[in-house]
Amino acid sequence: MPPLSQAQRGAMAAAKAGHSTLGIPQKVGADFMAADKGGKLPMHVKPKGNFHLAKEGRKGKSRR
Repeated sequence: MPPLSQAQRGAMAAAKAGHSTLGIPQKVGADFMAADKGGKLPMHVKPKGNFHLAKEGRKGKSRR
């Protein structure tokens, strides 16, 4: 599975080296980095849809 963002690529590289602070196993990081073909990626991936509404438990209410 290729990475979606530069942050994900960095997290998997740290896991491969055994320095993950997120609890990613070293084997998962190694497998992930083996599938990475390189190239430019966005820094972060923006969530799609009304993610903020589901996350905060709101149902269309204004933020005021």
